[in-house]
Amino acid sequence: MKIGIVNYGLGNVGSVYSAFRFYKCDVSLVINWRELKGFDVIVLSGVGNFETAVFKLRELTFLDELK
Repeated sequence: MKIGIVNYGLGNVGSVYSAFRFYKCDVSLVINWRELKGFDVIVLSGVGNFETAVFKLRELTFLDELK
């Protein structure tokens, strides 16, 4: 299973990535929405403010592809 972690500048992406690597998962950081189709699972790291996260995802044009 191929896992992609969206690197949208929020949350603790590095810790999430390290945790998946610790368990020997096939994981990559996704920095462009065009890369999303190559993964079986997409992970958004946690963020304290949902509105800020949605704004950032929209700004980086991830939101439409994630829907």
